[in-house]
Amino acid sequence: DKCDKCGRCVKVCSAHAIDLEDKERFQEFDVGVVIMATGFDMFDVKKLNEYETLLPDVITATQMERLMINECGAGMVLKRKADGNRVKKIAYVLCAGSRTRKVGVPYCSKICCNYAIKQSVILRKTFPYMQVYVYYIDIRAAGRGFEEFYVRSQEEYGVKFIHGKVSDIQKGNNGILVRAEDVTLGEIIENEFDMVVLCTAMLPSKGTAELAKLLKVPMGEDGFVSEKHPKLDPVSTHRSGILAAGVALGPKDVRDTVLD
Repeated sequence: DKCDKCGRCVKVCSAHAIDLEDKERFQEFDVGVVIMATGFDMFDVKKLNEYETLLPDVITATQMERLMINECGAGMVLKRKADGNRVKKIAYVLCAGSRTRKVGVPYCSKICCNYAIKQSVILRKTFPYMQVYVYYIDIRAAGRGFEEFYVRSQEEYGVKFIHGKVSDIQKGNNGILVRAEDVTLGEIIENEFDMVVLCTAMLPSKGTAELAKLLKVPMGEDGFVSEKHPKLDPVSTHRSGILAAGVALGPKDVRDTVLD
């Protein structure tokens, strides 16, 4: 909408991939195989009514990933949006919208534990003064080396893990108040943080159901494409010539997606 067709983008595109005069058109192709690789969407945290997600320093892990690329990698200091002060204490809340039948989805999103640990370690390495807490129901560090990485994050980098479901996130006196049940201690605990990161559920991408209906491919109860056989034929659908890959089949990390 903001393009004024000045042509500067055409001049700098070495692949000659831009045609400002191109028109929309429909084409038909005869192909041997169709691969559904529709990716995923993230759960809308605004639906989590017990969490005050409109606070400026309550963000998602996807947003944190972008912040870390833009700021941690450039040697910049991570700052609070609310007042511009340095972030010294941060909390990760796992299963935000996952593993629940009330508001969210009943399944595990599989990758959240591992990327939360990864981000926590990077933050501790980049900002040694920062305290990092991870609230979890269960740590599911599946995959080769991930359990060892989980242990290293505690012993070598000092990431603190709290076994308990977060029940409330709200504005505190000096930051963001997080209330949770600590299963290990058997009591309700409250802590204040400069920033809270929600690890949200992975959902089938918008339009996947419509595409599956168009291709006459069955879907699972979770909304992802149903594979022919999870072990013997994990990327074939129940219709010949239609394959699926990556998170179209369910929550996966980059490695498993590439293997598909």
